[in-house]
Amino acid sequence: MSKENPAVEILKLEGDALYKQGDYEAAHAKYTEATALKPTGNALAVLYSNRAACALQLKGYLYAVYDGQQATKADPSFFKGYIRTATAADALDLSKISKAAWSAARALVKEGDPAAKAQCESGIDAAAAAPSKREAELQDGFVDVAASQLMPHDVPWVRAAVLRATNRLPEYSSGHVVLEAAHNSELVRQRLNNLEVIQVDGQRMHKMTGSVLGPLMDAIFLDDRTGPTSPELMPVLERMIVSEIEATRGWPSSSPDEIKKELPSRLRDSGWDGLIPAITSTIRNWIWRAFLDSKRGKPLDADKGYQRAIEMLEWGAREFAEGLQENRGAIFNPTFVRGARSHRLSNIIAVYRTDASLYSLEDILKLAREMEYEIENAAEMPASYTPGFVTGFSAYPQAEAFSIIAWYHMQRGIEMTRGEPDVAENDIMDKAHPHFIESAEYYLKSAETYPPDSEHHLHMLIMALEAQWRGQAPISMTLPLVRRARDALPKAAAIWKAAMPIELKAKLEEASIFVELCEEKMMEGTWNPTNAYGPEVYTVASTRQMEKVGCCEPAGWSTKENGGLN
Repeated sequence: MSKENPAVEILKLEGDALYKQGDYEAAHAKYTEATALKPTGNALAVLYSNRAACALQLKGYLYAVYDGQQATKADPSFFKGYIRTATAADALDLSKISKAAWSAARALVKEGDPAAKAQCESGIDAAAAAPSKREAELQDGFVDVAASQLMPHDVPWVRAAVLRATNRLPEYSSGHVVLEAAHNSELVRQRLNNLEVIQVDGQRMHKMTGSVLGPLMDAIFLDDRTGPTSPELMPVLERMIVSEIEATRGWPSSSPDEIKKELPSRLRDSGWDGLIPAITSTIRNWIWRAFLDSKRGKPLDADKGYQRAIEMLEWGAREFAEGLQENRGAIFNPTFVRGARSHRLSNIIAVYRTDASLYSLEDILKLAREMEYEIENAAEMPASYTPGFVTGFSAYPQAEAFSIIAWYHMQRGIEMTRGEPDVAENDIMDKAHPHFIESAEYYLKSAETYPPDSEHHLHMLIMALEAQWRGQAPISMTLPLVRRARDALPKAAAIWKAAMPIELKAKLEEASIFVELCEEKMMEGTWNPTNAYGPEVYTVASTRQMEKVGCCEPAGWSTKENGGLN
């Protein structure tokens, strides 16, 4: 160590002791203090290498890469420095940096050290294979065909069923949710395909055993892609819904106010046993109609339908609270109301994009916050509920609320970016930056609330990355997020390969280009972990020219060399 400056040796020994005690932050600080005394050569290399070891323990992998490179810059013959660099680069999926560091370390291995030689050669081989592995995962993670051309074994609920049958479906998995949804959809199909033909007043009529609206609602709330909406079934489904409303004496065309006026007399005449089925079929039908409108590109009509249903649910829960304690139907359970609110929330961004005068961004934020609060304060679901039901009616709506809050902050940041064309970019970013960082945080909360094998988990990670790029976050934040997104792809593809939008593939390709840019800078040695690099399309200049959020096509690339925003 440094004989020229005993203070460096003292600080180094103090750092070593703290490292052995597991206090990596304190050890890191001691090594940093020692480097500030400007030792040179091997003395400096050891300090940087030790600091890299601390960063590895703290999972600050990019800082470990940087310190490892600084160590070998101070002493090109320092073997441990290359090992630290390579190990940290592997953790971030920086295959070029990893291969270069393992190769440099291999060149320094002395004869008679087969273990070190094997370690380096294994690292070189893994780094060399990594790009091909990632490319294979990317190509294998998506199916570029129309839904009508998919093979039966490709659909998510079939893939999830195979995983469950072979004990490969995790306890917390999106597979349970889609299987629960598919089970309810299958109940609807069975009831539609097994109609009983009866004679009524000399006319042939179809009689159905059980409700279609009940399982239909659960299927839609859990995953509407499983719904029995094929062209051949829809006419039969519509007839059976009408029949169910008639059989329960529901209200096919009355307004909420008209129903409210009639409810007291209906309750006196029919009691709860007659009233609850009527209200249930009516409100389920409203939600079904709203769902169809949302899928048919009519978000404004859909929002009216969802509002009407939610209004009746909330009014009924208040007005008949005492009677509902013992006689409440399924629709007055918190999970059903939550499902309706969540679907309205999912539709409301389309409403905003269609007519921004109907809801302000603050209105949308308020609805999302209400959903967030309701779920956080909800009672725990009974143990008898299935994992798919619990996840679908708790984690999914909560993650949806988080994503809407994230979207709100993204919109606010973009509005600030576009709204002042004559203001300097740095001044704009001072205002917009907090919104972009808040957006990224909420997208990450959303991702972490969804099961790790959900396609929504992957999508939210990608959106968090976009928010970080827009906010000029340092690569110490963005590169680890790219690694998380890449790792999430094969997990999601195991179930959702056929359902993931191809635009998501473009986003992952965009992230790969970003990694290549970062590696070029690292190979050149013209970087530090606080630099902010990112796609040109997310810069202030480009955002000012964009008309819509979420452009998926990779554009040019920009670099900000003088430090990022923390």
